[in-house]
Amino acid sequence: MNLLFLALLMLFQSNWIVYESENPAFKISFPAAIQEKDKIIKTDIGEVEVHTIYAASSIDSTDNNLYLLNYYSLNENIFKGDSAISVKDFLDETINNISKDLNADIIYTSPNINDKIRIASYRLENAKIAMKGKIVLFKGYFYSLQVFTTKQYSLNKNMDKFLDSFYVN
Repeated sequence: MNLLFLALLMLFQSNWIVYESENPAFKISFPAAIQEKDKIIKTDIGEVEVHTIYAASSIDSTDNNLYLLNYYSLNENIFKGDSAISVKDFLDETINNISKDLNADIIYTSPNINDKIRIASYRLENAKIAMKGKIVLFKGYFYSLQVFTTKQYSLNKNMDKFLDSFYVN
């Protein structure tokens, strides 16, 4: 019986769905059926069209219930010249805002900034949920990847599998 369960578990875990976008060019894998939404958000500097791709999943034992990617076009000129904001400040402030929105504590952040790609990985927790995320700035786009789970399963391979599957070119 246990052997059959393990075989089924491996089958479900290996059937991830690869989502590919041509413009902007990226790939990412989801463990379940993908849904997409677009939304216009009004900001102080104008309207931003946010694209959302997500999968709600309960197919495995990880208790990860939401895999989420939001992305939008970002004017990277905000970081150039005599700008008052640095890339690191932008990434830190974004993570702080996500933390406030979820009423969660920041467990860690790990920025990695170079000339081509800027990435910040992070982890948040509150009394009920754990969330692991990654922010990527690349070729004029902002990408925010997030996986939500219960605190009981806050360390699991599928969180990393989702976040590590993201590839931009």
